Amino acid sequence: MKTIIRQHILPLAAMLLCIISALSCDSTDKAADTLTVSIAPQKHLVTAIAGDRFRIAVLVPKGMNPENYDPAPKTLLQLSESKAYIRMGSLPFEKTLGEKLSETGSDIPTFDVSEGIETIKTEGPHGHDADPHIWMSMKNAETIAVNTLGILCQIDPDRKDFYQQRCDSLVKAIRDTDCRIKEMLADADKTFIIYHPAMTYFARDYGLQQIAIEKDGKEPAASDLVTHIKTAKLTGAGYLFIQPEFDKRNASIIAEETGLEMKELNPLAEDFTGEMLRFAATLSDYPQKQQ
Repeated sequence: MKTIIRQHILPLAAMLLCIISALSCDSTDKAADTLTVSIAPQKHLVTAIAGDRFRIAVLVPKGMNPENYDPAPKTLLQLSESKAYIRMGSLPFEKTLGEKLSETGSDIPTFDVSEGIETIKTEGPHGHDADPHIWMSMKNAETIAVNTLGILCQIDPDRKDFYQQRCDSLVKAIRDTDCRIKEMLADADKTFIIYHPAMTYFARDYGLQQIAIEKDGKEPAASDLVTHIKTAKLTGAGYLFIQPEFDKRNASIIAEETGLEMKELNPLAEDFTGEMLRFAATLSDYPQKQQ
């Protein structure tokens, strides 16, 4: 009887060991082929250049504000197992994240795609900080793409030519999009009101005026709302843009008092270049509505 039991149990145990070993290897392989980025727009750029060579993991979940994001310990563990971490460079949580990774003894290679970008200083809770929304600019997007190419070539030098060809195609697409936006904005409304100031670089690139409701990451006070309502009426702007991760109550008050049409804008969309095209199209549409 014991012999019969052993004959059944031993093959079963061996099979389980094989399955566990296979799963462990599969998990290791996935980690080795995973690149982690801070936000979804980076995934768009990395994928455009790397193709399906890597799995791209995004740190900040959909619908969450990266300016007050605080990664959980589980997220830090997953990040430390990635092949590399590619940070945007100016997002507030990235500095804290770097410190946490150091505390855990993580030796994950970390890269920054903001090198060479001239940041705009804005008034923030700690004085004059660099506006973190550097990707919302076709000019900056090209720089980020080229920096991403350099990073991928360091990580995977054997595919340098492959990455270079795909980067060239991406840069051409970015420049074509830039030309389309310029054409759209030629006769567009030059002033826009936005809840959170995410379009600072876009406004700089195309000679627009951005008026933000929220400042220093804080909800506007009642007195501020009165000021914003007066400003909105004076500028003649047609739209009030608000991002999906922000509360719409204060924006709705301003829209109701001024007659502004509320439009959703998502700078954190993976297809962020498409989002900029839609934004430009909306601005260019307003003067036509007034005719």
